Amino acid sequence: MNQPLKVCFLKRFLKQKGGLEKQAQLIIDKFASFGASITLLTEELEGTFVHETILTKKCQGLSFQKVLNFNTQTQKFLETQKYDAIFGFDRTVSQTIMRLGNGIHRAFLKEKQKYAPYFIKHFLKNPNDFATLHLEKKAFSHPNLQIVIANSNMVKDELLSYYPLDEKKIHVIHNGVEWKKNGAFFEEGFALDKNDLSRIELLFVGHGFKRKGLLFLLKALSHLRSKDWHLHVVGEDKHRSSYEQFVKKINLDKKVTFYGNVKDSTPFFQKGDLCLIPSIYDPFANVTVEALSFGCPVLSSKKNGGHEVIQPFMGGIIEDLQDDISFAKLIESNMKKKERALALKIRNEVEYLDLSYQLEKLLQLCVNR
Repeated sequence: MNQPLKVCFLKRFLKQKGGLEKQAQLIIDKFASFGASITLLTEELEGTFVHETILTKKCQGLSFQKVLNFNTQTQKFLETQKYDAIFGFDRTVSQTIMRLGNGIHRAFLKEKQKYAPYFIKHFLKNPNDFATLHLEKKAFSHPNLQIVIANSNMVKDELLSYYPLDEKKIHVIHNGVEWKKNGAFFEEGFALDKNDLSRIELLFVGHGFKRKGLLFLLKALSHLRSKDWHLHVVGEDKHRSSYEQFVKKINLDKKVTFYGNVKDSTPFFQKGDLCLIPSIYDPFANVTVEALSFGCPVLSSKKNGGHEVIQPFMGGIIEDLQDDISFAKLIESNMKKKERALALKIRNEVEYLDLSYQLEKLLQLCVNR
């Protein structure tokens, strides 16, 4: 009898919120459904996890020390164990399979620097960045690395531009979405009574407002000529109060609502007329395909890898986040109430990204390597 595939997954945190955590859990579950023997190596776990879990020793030091510590702990553990595959989600070195859900840190820093104040850009250096770059470089040069999974061509191109990795090891698999499941919610959304039949419902969904570009969006909205709209901000940020203060400062406090972290964003996608993703850097924002699966058009920055799946009739691309006027004009040109015919066309265009297809593609890539 064949022995089950033994797979060790490396994920520093496996929590209940966030796109990266959701993707990691789905991938682990897919391997389990294949009959694989699962071990999770993690520093912190939220909720229930039915597979073998090894909690690594935490470090009480500074942030960069904690990043390095998790890698050290995983290496020590793996030296004493044997697995058929080691699947890394985070900044670790020893994996055989690596999924770049966080993207390329060097590319992220390059984009971040564009918008940083002069003092921070030239004088204030974050040791956490140095630690992450150190691990990133070591991971891509590790002899055990067999497969690298990028969730966008943007990330693949960044990887090849910064590190001398064999292109044959890199495979692009876009994030999936529960397309079939969302079909019923899509129909339900058009059957619901709308509070305001003329008001345009704008959506911003994501945690970490700075990287997600919320400030750029708010500045652009302050230039809109149309007054019949409302922005729904779904997600959390530790500096949320400063964003709420800024909204008041630009007199948009009656036009913008902050909801914080919500368990189910379905009602927002059902009523949304336009989804906005002005990310500074996002390997592939899950909200891209989530919105499209509800037939909601999307405006995305070029630095969200998810923009690769957006056809012209499905929304548009934000060319320059700092050009408030052009951004505002782009929003205005796409401010239309969601109509069923176009919404259905948009939804059908992303059927190929159904989560079951994308997870199966990833599984087959890994087990047939």
